[in-house]
Amino acid sequence: MQLYSLLSEKADTRNWQTLPSEIRYARIPLKKGDNAITLTLKGANGNNETKTINITGTGKMQFYNYSTLR
Repeated sequence: MQLYSLLSEKADTRNWQTLPSEIRYARIPLKKGDNAITLTLKGANGNNETKTINITGTGKMQFYNYSTLR
């Protein structure tokens, strides 16, 4: 069985250059119902920008993707 797995393996052809140079994440506990998350983003030129995201908490694990490339 191990020999078959070894011979049938394909080369990894993904292009790693398409991945971002860094990924940042935060785990924020949410209460059930409406939650307002405020982000203060520092730009490359040193200017700060504030964004508020409204998320409805369900009491379960949730994922929210936020890209600064908007």
